[in-house]
Amino acid sequence: MPDYRQAVITLRSELHRIPVSQAVMRAQQIAQDSGDREFARWCRLELQGYYRGNPAMTNDTHVPEYRSVIVQHQNRFGQPLTLPPDFAFMSQMWLRFGVEELERFERERKTITVHDPQLCKEIMEYMHGDEVYSHSFSSTLVTGVLSSIRTELAARLAEIRSAPVPEARTAMTAQTNGDVSGPELHDIIEVKPSLFGISLNVLALGRATWRWWKRRKQSI
Repeated sequence: MPDYRQAVITLRSELHRIPVSQAVMRAQQIAQDSGDREFARWCRLELQGYYRGNPAMTNDTHVPEYRSVIVQHQNRFGQPLTLPPDFAFMSQMWLRFGVEELERFERERKTITVHDPQLCKEIMEYMHGDEVYSHSFSSTLVTGVLSSIRTELAARLAEIRSAPVPEARTAMTAQTNGDVSGPELHDIIEVKPSLFGISLNVLALGRATWRWWKRRKQSI
């Protein structure tokens, strides 16, 4: 069993006993060891936050739905703003913070107030100029977000755990990565009825030998 698969088993067994940030950091190493670039990118986004400055954040990346919370908007003086019924959907905010910051919010056990310039701009455009400066939410909501991140991580680990293990490469069959150890056996031996049960395909032998020699020259 590859080392990363044993790491997956261990992490899944400890997933609900360790902080989410620690679990995601360990998962990032697993993603790198397994060659799962998308999983590694997700780990980096969760650790460093869904910010434009994060190299893992692309134009097609959206903050996941499981990171949304209900917030109360305020103006610059801390006065709460009441949104019209038609704008109730704008009471939702997607938390971009990395998991360590979210864990800090959870520990504070109080109302968290943050300033999101982009969200402020979008709301003011909808509200035709009404000032929006900050957004408040209960730290208890962060517990739900962290729980959702843990659930998402568990699902991604399960996908790695159930993925088939690549078969061991041999000198005769590993041709896709430029292996030049010799002609391909399945091109040389042709399984068909004959006096001896298996017959050599001479033409295939010649073609396979030529391909092998060409690859060998290109690799030198």
